[in-house]
Amino acid sequence: MLVVAAVLLIIVLVVVVLVVMVVYQVGLLMSSLFCLLSIRDQSIPKLDSTLQQESANIEKMKLIIEQQVAFEKSVQDRTEEERKKMPFPNPDTECSAPRSVMREVVVLLYALVSCSVIGHSLVDRYFKVH
Repeated sequence: MLVVAAVLLIIVLVVVVLVVMVVYQVGLLMSSLFCLLSIRDQSIPKLDSTLQQESANIEKMKLIIEQQVAFEKSVQDRTEEERKKMPFPNPDTECSAPRSVMREVVVLLYALVSCSVIGHSLVDRYFKVH
């Protein structure tokens, strides 16, 4: 009987040690999990800092856009002043009408009609193809 009690005591101690080891391992696991969660939470920036950074970027963009608008306005004003100083009509930009080809068209139509009435081909008449 004493041997059975000793064996039962040893089994209970082994079970207790195993439970303590499992609880310790679970505790380590949980602490490492909490550590990872806190690191992850720290990697996400706070909303206030994000808004401040974005507002700073927006202010920079506003300044750049205002400078670009001022530059484009000065270039436009300078261009208009230069254009007003140019003589009118400007020979570089002025278009001239093409030469009149009405006379050639009338002659060609007359030749076409007269050749078709006579029975000669227009190609035969002008290029002497026999």
